[in-house]
Amino acid sequence: MLPRRTPWSGLFAAEQYIFPQYIFPPLVRYPPTLLSSNQMRAVWLLLLLTGWCSAQGEYVLAGSVVNARTGEPVKRALVTAFRFDTPGDIGDAPAARLGKVAQPFSATALTDVSGAFRFTGLAAGTYNLSPQKPHFTEPATQRVPVRLDSASKEDLRIELSPLGTIEGKITDQRGQPGQGISVLLMRTTIREGWRSTEVVRDVWTDDRGMFRAWDIEPGRYLIRAAGRNSSMWAYINDGDPSNRGGYEGYLPAYFGGTTADSATPIIMEPGTEAHADLSVVVQPAHKVRGRVDNPGTGDAKFALLTGDEEVGTGRVAFNKASGAFEMREV
Repeated sequence: MLPRRTPWSGLFAAEQYIFPQYIFPPLVRYPPTLLSSNQMRAVWLLLLLTGWCSAQGEYVLAGSVVNARTGEPVKRALVTAFRFDTPGDIGDAPAARLGKVAQPFSATALTDVSGAFRFTGLAAGTYNLSPQKPHFTEPATQRVPVRLDSASKEDLRIELSPLGTIEGKITDQRGQPGQGISVLLMRTTIREGWRSTEVVRDVWTDDRGMFRAWDIEPGRYLIRAAGRNSSMWAYINDGDPSNRGGYEGYLPAYFGGTTADSATPIIMEPGTEAHADLSVVVQPAHKVRGRVDNPGTGDAKFALLTGDEEVGTGRVAFNKASGAFEMREV
């Protein structure tokens, strides 16, 4: 296709294009065809639209998203439909695969007030549907591919499991609220015959001694009051006013017991709203001071241990330059 400029009514030059004869079937002889630039644009637009239309399918994926616990519809959940063509989708014959490559596809839709969603104009293939919404999680065993090859699927049911909450109050032996206490949510798992306990959430009590942890996944948890809420700060010297005080403290306490072995576990199911109150014994506390040789430049963690139990870090001050540290409320 070669461009050529020719005069148009003596006013301006219009760009024209010549289609050589060799692009037509050899049995029919056509003279060269001249098209203006506007006509060429129309031809290209028609070709693009034709290709776009041919890429669109005629299948529909539709259904609803419901609460796995109550069965109620979940509105304004984001549903993603995605497909990645496999050789089976394209065709196993070499002629079917010629000029075709696996093309990923994805589309999103929000559910309406009835929890319904709908995808239209889908091509044949295998699709996965993934729902998302804050304070919900998708069941691990739910995702099953949906195959579109002969008919649409308009009765799909997708579940979202609500996440749980754990709240409670911490008081001392006098019934006073424990303010600024760090509360740890710990999960125990068995892997290859070994029991492992990990902290999955760390929250703090407010001025009323109340705490609340949200978006908790199903599982078995221990609740532990582990120390006062504070972070490590710079240790200056013994006479600095910020290093005074802190002469009361308490040993860590568990919900339902004094140790991890005697504690009462909380079993969280989808949407569980659990309540756990703890009582701590406030008692005179001490300070532990010392110095770390060659402290380096990284962060340091200080903890007091009683056997396998971590008593808590209390309030720790640390001077990275000198290596001096001070642990309070011990």
